[in-house]
Amino acid sequence: MWEIPAQRWISANGIPTKAFTQIPSSFDDLHKPEFAPVVNILSPTATTTYTRAEKMIIETQITSTYPINRVDFSVNGSYLGTVNSMPYIFSFVPNDLPVIKNENELRVTAYDNVGNKTEQMITFTVQ
Repeated sequence: MWEIPAQRWISANGIPTKAFTQIPSSFDDLHKPEFAPVVNILSPTATTTYTRAEKMIIETQITSTYPINRVDFSVNGSYLGTVNSMPYIFSFVPNDLPVIKNENELRVTAYDNVGNKTEQMITFTVQ
């Protein structure tokens, strides 16, 4: 189904049809589960109740086989921001977020410089 359009594109872009005669024999040794970053959310905690006007500090501890490229933060699916270097800390005031509820989901996603990623989630309460 896709072979004919692919062959047309190859021909239109001047790539010889026999350019790829050898099937790759190596394997991906960078993107294994054991090489994904490890994310621990130190604060906020699920056992603490926060006020809507209180400045909340998201504190994380991240370890990785490869250097961390960026860490993204979101609450209830709404993107908060990105941190590109240590320490991987981000702050916000719940009142400033239109998506804030009593029970909330904080998601921290860490990406290393070879494309591995890990997501960690915690719930927290705001009154």
